[in-house]
Amino acid sequence: MSAGESARKFYESARFELVAHIKLRESILLFYLGIMATLLGVAFSNQNINEILLVIPFIALSVSILVSQHHSAIGSLGLYCVEEIGPYIEKLQPPEFAPQWDNSKALLNAANEAMLSRMWAHIIVIMIPTILALALNYNHALNSAFPFGPL
Repeated sequence: MSAGESARKFYESARFELVAHIKLRESILLFYLGIMATLLGVAFSNQNINEILLVIPFIALSVSILVSQHHSAIGSLGLYCVEEIGPYIEKLQPPEFAPQWDNSKALLNAANEAMLSRMWAHIIVIMIPTILALALNYNHALNSAFPFGPL
């Protein structure tokens, strides 16, 4: 296998893994939204069981960690494609380089806006249910006998 073929295989492998991480990140968020809808449905049912909402902050923390891990992997793989494999493929003789999406002007122009909108979406999707769950159960914190008695 030539160096050019190896570089193309590494690039294809990195892009495949990058896409897989994006799909997993989106699946985690979709699963989280399903859990939140279920918990809110149970909490606001006829039985009015608000205490079940206290599990939401723990689920939100787990989802935040998983989404951050996938986002970090996506960034690392993109950087690998742009800064390590891309320049190597560009130097091959005969030239085999074609513009990549990873370092395109279109992506760079949209990157800041995309990051900002993703940040706000994650704040809304992850933080608002957590704040709602804690706000609906504030009486448990104020009237609790644990650890030093009611406030």
